[in-house]
Amino acid sequence: MEWVDPPQHGSASLIQQRLTTEPVASGAYALLDMAFASELAPQFKQAISEQSCVSLYADLYSGPDLDAIAPVLLALPSNDDDRLSLVQRLLHLTSGKPMLSIIASDLPVEALARHLQQQMEAVTSDERAWMLRFADTRSLHSLLEVFAPIQRERLMAGMSYWHYFGRDGQLVSVPGTSSHTMSDTKPYELDDRQYQRLQRIALPDALLFNIVRRPDLFGQLHGRVSTAHACIEEALKRLTAPVDLHDAKLYGAVISALAEQQLILDEVV
Repeated sequence: MEWVDPPQHGSASLIQQRLTTEPVASGAYALLDMAFASELAPQFKQAISEQSCVSLYADLYSGPDLDAIAPVLLALPSNDDDRLSLVQRLLHLTSGKPMLSIIASDLPVEALARHLQQQMEAVTSDERAWMLRFADTRSLHSLLEVFAPIQRERLMAGMSYWHYFGRDGQLVSVPGTSSHTMSDTKPYELDDRQYQRLQRIALPDALLFNIVRRPDLFGQLHGRVSTAHACIEEALKRLTAPVDLHDAKLYGAVISALAEQQLILDEVV
Protein backbone atom coordinates (compact mmCIF):
# COMPACT_ATOMS: atom_id res chain seq x y z
CA MET A 1 0.00 0.00 0.00
CA GLU A 2 1.25 3.49 -0.87
CA TRP A 3 0.52 6.14 1.76
CA VAL A 4 2.22 8.99 -0.12
CA ASP A 5 3.75 9.50 -3.56
CA PRO A 6 7.20 7.94 -4.08
CA PRO A 7 10.18 10.32 -3.81
CA GLN A 8 10.93 12.37 -6.91
CA HIS A 9 13.66 11.05 -9.21
CA GLY A 10 17.09 12.18 -8.03
CA SER A 11 16.03 12.66 -4.40
CA ALA A 12 19.10 10.93 -2.96
CA SER A 13 21.45 13.25 -4.86
CA LEU A 14 19.36 16.25 -3.81
CA ILE A 15 19.62 15.23 -0.15
CA GLN A 16 23.36 14.79 -0.58
CA GLN A 17 23.64 18.21 -2.17
CA ARG A 18 21.74 19.90 0.65
CA LEU A 19 23.78 18.11 3.31
CA THR A 20 27.05 19.25 1.73
CA THR A 21 26.26 22.78 0.51
CA GLU A 22 24.24 24.20 3.42
CA PRO A 23 25.98 25.35 6.58
CA VAL A 24 27.38 21.86 6.95
CA ALA A 25 26.57 20.05 10.19
CA SER A 26 29.02 17.52 11.58
CA GLY A 27 26.39 14.77 11.60
CA ALA A 28 23.62 13.51 9.32
CA TYR A 29 20.91 11.15 10.54
CA ALA A 30 17.99 9.21 9.14
CA LEU A 31 14.81 9.07 11.23
CA LEU A 32 12.68 6.03 10.37
CA ASP A 33 9.13 5.26 11.53
CA MET A 34 9.28 1.47 11.54
CA ALA A 35 5.52 1.17 12.17
CA PHE A 36 5.11 1.43 8.39
CA ALA A 37 7.49 -1.38 7.53
CA SER A 38 8.02 -3.75 10.43
CA GLU A 39 7.96 -6.63 7.93
CA LEU A 40 11.02 -5.11 6.23
CA ALA A 41 13.09 -5.11 9.43
CA PRO A 42 15.56 -7.76 8.13
CA GLN A 43 16.26 -5.68 5.01
CA PHE A 44 16.74 -2.53 7.07
CA LYS A 45 19.11 -4.35 9.42
CA GLN A 46 21.13 -5.51 6.44
CA ALA A 47 21.24 -1.99 4.98
CA ILE A 48 22.30 -0.30 8.23
CA SER A 49 24.35 -3.06 9.84
CA GLU A 50 27.47 -0.94 10.41
CA GLN A 51 25.76 2.28 11.48
CA SER A 52 24.85 3.58 14.94
CA CYS A 53 21.11 3.15 15.46
CA VAL A 54 19.01 4.23 18.47
CA SER A 55 15.37 3.35 19.18
CA LEU A 56 13.37 6.36 20.37
CA TYR A 57 11.28 4.03 22.55
CA ALA A 58 14.35 2.73 24.41
CA ASP A 59 14.01 3.18 28.18
CA LEU A 60 10.68 5.00 27.67
CA TYR A 61 8.03 2.56 26.47
CA SER A 62 7.70 -1.20 26.56
CA GLY A 63 5.20 -3.73 25.33
CA PRO A 64 4.76 -6.79 23.11
CA ASP A 65 6.46 -6.30 19.72
CA LEU A 66 6.92 -2.56 20.42
CA ASP A 67 10.58 -2.70 19.41
CA ALA A 68 9.61 -3.77 15.89
CA ILE A 69 7.55 -0.62 15.27
CA ALA A 70 9.58 1.92 17.24
CA PRO A 71 10.97 4.97 15.43
CA VAL A 72 14.73 4.71 15.10
CA LEU A 73 17.48 7.31 14.60
CA LEU A 74 20.29 6.16 12.34
CA ALA A 75 23.68 7.84 12.00
CA LEU A 76 24.54 8.15 8.31
CA PRO A 77 28.13 7.61 7.10
CA SER A 78 30.40 10.65 7.05
CA ASN A 79 31.89 9.58 3.72
CA ASP A 80 29.89 11.16 0.89
CA ASP A 81 29.84 8.09 -1.35
CA ASP A 82 28.86 5.73 1.45
CA ARG A 83 26.17 8.13 2.66
CA LEU A 84 24.71 8.53 -0.84
CA SER A 85 24.60 4.76 -1.28
CA LEU A 86 22.80 4.24 2.03
CA VAL A 87 20.31 7.06 1.38
CA GLN A 88 19.51 5.53 -2.02
CA ARG A 89 18.88 2.18 -0.32
CA LEU A 90 16.67 3.75 2.35
CA LEU A 91 14.66 5.66 -0.26
CA HIS A 92 14.05 2.41 -2.13
CA LEU A 93 12.93 0.56 1.00
CA THR A 94 10.64 3.38 2.18
CA SER A 95 9.16 4.39 -1.19
CA GLY A 96 5.46 5.27 -0.86
CA LYS A 97 5.63 5.30 2.95
CA PRO A 98 5.82 8.48 5.07
CA MET A 99 8.54 7.04 7.26
CA LEU A 100 11.88 8.61 6.29
CA SER A 101 13.35 12.01 7.12
CA ILE A 102 16.93 13.25 7.27
CA ILE A 103 18.27 15.45 10.07
CA ALA A 104 21.48 17.47 9.88
CA SER A 105 22.85 18.24 13.34
CA ASP A 106 26.08 18.84 15.22
CA LEU A 107 24.75 16.71 18.08
CA PRO A 108 26.04 13.15 18.51
CA VAL A 109 23.47 10.44 17.84
CA GLU A 110 22.75 9.77 21.52
CA ALA A 111 22.13 13.46 22.30
CA LEU A 112 19.89 13.95 19.26
CA ALA A 113 17.94 10.81 20.13
CA ARG A 114 17.46 12.09 23.68
CA HIS A 115 16.22 15.43 22.35
CA LEU A 116 13.71 13.70 20.05
CA GLN A 117 12.52 11.47 22.88
CA GLN A 118 11.72 14.61 24.88
CA GLN A 119 9.46 15.89 22.07
CA MET A 120 7.21 12.83 21.76
CA GLU A 121 4.42 13.69 24.17
CA ALA A 122 1.69 16.32 24.33
CA VAL A 123 -1.36 17.04 26.47
CA THR A 124 -4.61 18.77 25.52
CA SER A 125 -6.45 21.36 27.56
CA ASP A 126 -8.69 18.62 28.99
CA GLU A 127 -5.58 16.63 29.98
CA ARG A 128 -5.76 13.99 27.27
CA ALA A 129 -2.31 12.58 26.51
CA TRP A 130 -1.13 12.50 22.90
CA MET A 131 1.92 10.86 21.36
CA LEU A 132 3.49 13.05 18.68
CA ARG A 133 4.51 10.71 15.87
CA PHE A 134 6.83 13.10 14.04
CA ALA A 135 8.78 10.18 12.53
CA ASP A 136 5.66 9.89 10.34
CA THR A 137 6.40 12.72 7.89
CA ARG A 138 2.70 13.54 7.50
CA SER A 139 2.51 14.14 11.24
CA LEU A 140 5.74 16.14 11.21
CA HIS A 141 4.31 18.40 8.50
CA SER A 142 1.11 18.89 10.53
CA LEU A 143 2.99 19.75 13.72
CA LEU A 144 5.14 22.30 11.92
CA GLU A 145 1.94 23.87 10.57
CA VAL A 146 0.10 23.95 13.91
CA PHE A 147 2.78 24.58 16.53
CA ALA A 148 3.19 28.05 17.98
CA PRO A 149 6.60 29.63 17.17
CA ILE A 150 8.04 28.77 20.59
CA GLN A 151 6.89 25.14 20.25
CA ARG A 152 8.37 24.90 16.76
CA GLU A 153 11.60 26.41 18.06
CA ARG A 154 11.74 23.76 20.78
CA LEU A 155 11.11 20.90 18.33
CA MET A 156 13.75 22.09 15.83
CA ALA A 157 16.40 22.92 18.43
CA GLY A 158 19.78 21.28 18.04
CA MET A 159 19.35 20.84 14.28
CA SER A 160 20.73 22.57 11.22
CA TYR A 161 17.99 21.23 8.96
CA TRP A 162 15.22 18.64 9.02
CA HIS A 163 14.55 17.25 5.53
CA TYR A 164 11.44 15.25 4.75
CA PHE A 165 9.26 14.30 1.79
CA GLY A 166 5.83 15.81 1.28
CA ARG A 167 2.83 13.82 0.10
CA ASP A 168 3.80 14.68 -3.49
CA GLY A 169 7.25 13.09 -3.11
CA GLN A 170 9.12 16.40 -3.17
CA LEU A 171 11.84 17.15 -0.66
CA VAL A 172 11.02 19.77 2.01
CA SER A 173 13.88 21.31 4.03
CA VAL A 174 13.11 23.05 7.32
CA PRO A 175 15.88 25.07 9.01
CA GLY A 176 16.68 24.37 12.63
CA THR A 177 16.42 27.02 15.30
CA SER A 178 19.62 26.72 17.33
CA SER A 179 22.74 24.64 17.79
CA HIS A 180 21.67 23.57 21.28
CA THR A 181 18.63 21.72 22.60
CA MET A 182 16.18 23.45 24.92
CA SER A 183 15.75 22.65 28.61
CA ASP A 184 11.94 22.28 28.47
CA THR A 185 11.15 18.55 28.54
CA LYS A 186 7.52 18.62 29.68
CA PRO A 187 4.81 17.42 27.28
CA TYR A 188 3.75 20.05 24.76
CA GLU A 189 0.53 21.81 25.74
CA LEU A 190 -1.98 21.86 22.87
CA ASP A 191 -4.79 24.37 23.14
CA ASP A 192 -8.26 23.61 21.78
CA ARG A 193 -7.60 25.34 18.47
CA GLN A 194 -4.40 23.37 17.88
CA TYR A 195 -6.01 20.07 18.83
CA GLN A 196 -8.98 20.65 16.54
CA ARG A 197 -6.75 21.70 13.68
CA LEU A 198 -4.58 18.60 14.04
CA GLN A 199 -7.74 16.49 13.99
CA ARG A 200 -8.94 18.21 10.80
CA ILE A 201 -5.56 17.81 9.09
CA ALA A 202 -5.48 14.09 9.96
CA LEU A 203 -9.01 13.35 8.68
CA PRO A 204 -8.20 13.07 4.92
CA ASP A 205 -5.41 10.59 5.66
CA ALA A 206 -7.72 8.51 7.85
CA LEU A 207 -10.38 8.46 5.14
CA LEU A 208 -7.84 7.60 2.47
CA PHE A 209 -6.51 4.72 4.56
CA ASN A 210 -9.98 3.26 5.08
CA ILE A 211 -10.86 3.62 1.39
CA VAL A 212 -7.65 1.96 0.18
CA ARG A 213 -8.05 -0.83 2.72
CA ARG A 214 -11.54 -1.74 1.48
CA PRO A 215 -11.64 -1.71 -2.34
CA ASP A 216 -14.45 -4.28 -2.14
CA LEU A 217 -16.58 -1.67 -0.37
CA PHE A 218 -15.47 1.64 -1.87
CA GLY A 219 -13.83 0.76 -5.19
CA GLN A 220 -10.20 0.71 -6.33
CA LEU A 221 -8.21 3.91 -5.86
CA HIS A 222 -6.49 5.01 -9.07
CA GLY A 223 -3.75 7.58 -9.67
CA ARG A 224 -1.39 9.46 -7.39
CA VAL A 225 -2.01 9.36 -3.64
CA SER A 226 -1.33 13.09 -3.32
CA THR A 227 -3.99 13.85 -5.94
CA ALA A 228 -6.55 11.71 -4.11
CA HIS A 229 -5.63 13.40 -0.81
CA ALA A 230 -6.14 16.86 -2.33
CA CYS A 231 -9.49 15.76 -3.76
CA ILE A 232 -10.63 14.54 -0.34
CA GLU A 233 -9.53 17.80 1.28
CA GLU A 234 -11.64 19.78 -1.21
CA ALA A 235 -14.64 17.51 -0.64
CA LEU A 236 -14.38 18.06 3.12
CA LYS A 237 -14.28 21.83 2.67
CA ARG A 238 -17.66 21.65 0.91
CA LEU A 239 -19.33 19.92 3.86
CA THR A 240 -21.18 22.43 6.00
CA ALA A 241 -21.80 20.39 9.15
CA PRO A 242 -19.23 18.76 11.48
CA VAL A 243 -18.55 15.17 10.48
CA ASP A 244 -17.41 12.01 12.18
CA LEU A 245 -14.92 9.58 10.66
CA HIS A 246 -17.57 6.86 10.66
CA ASP A 247 -20.34 8.99 9.13
CA ALA A 248 -21.80 7.33 6.02
CA LYS A 249 -22.65 10.73 4.51
CA LEU A 250 -19.00 11.71 4.82
CA TYR A 251 -17.86 8.66 2.88
CA GLY A 252 -20.57 9.19 0.30
CA ALA A 253 -19.38 12.75 -0.37
CA VAL A 254 -15.74 11.71 -0.55
CA ILE A 255 -16.32 8.72 -2.83
CA SER A 256 -18.45 10.85 -5.15
CA ALA A 257 -15.67 13.46 -5.36
CA LEU A 258 -13.04 10.80 -6.11
CA ALA A 259 -15.25 9.20 -8.75
CA GLU A 260 -15.94 12.57 -10.37
CA GLN A 261 -12.18 13.10 -10.75
CA GLN A 262 -11.77 9.50 -12.02
CA LEU A 263 -9.60 8.68 -9.02
CA ILE A 264 -11.60 5.62 -7.99
CA LEU A 265 -12.69 2.78 -10.24
CA ASP A 266 -15.62 0.38 -10.00
CA GLU A 267 -17.46 2.54 -7.50
CA VAL A 268 -19.66 0.39 -5.29
CA VAL A 269 -21.00 2.86 -2.74
